[in-house]
Amino acid sequence: MNLTLFQELEKLLRMHSQYCTEDGVLLKNAIVEAALDLRPDLIKLLMSHDGLRRNFFTEVDGVMVFDKVRFQKFVTNKRFLPDSYTSFKNKIGLMTEEPISACVYFFSGP
Repeated sequence: MNLTLFQELEKLLRMHSQYCTEDGVLLKNAIVEAALDLRPDLIKLLMSHDGLRRNFFTEVDGVMVFDKVRFQKFVTNKRFLPDSYTSFKNKIGLMTEEPISACVYFFSGP
């Protein structure tokens, strides 16, 4: 099976509950946050896959260095994970045939 790097990463992340919902939707923000925080669980996960290791790590004096900026750009690419608003707008009813008016209140706290 010849999977793209996008598919390989998606498959790998879906196997870990901290990076996806119960129904298998990947959590883009959680993935990016883990990368920017250099969380060991994500780094080990990426290092375990040869293709991901070649794309997101560089060897410097015998030490593998994670390119978190490159990884973030890759993960936020629309080809990898579609924007959550556009992918779910119809599912939650944000689009209608008829014009409606609504008020939305956001509580910002004390």
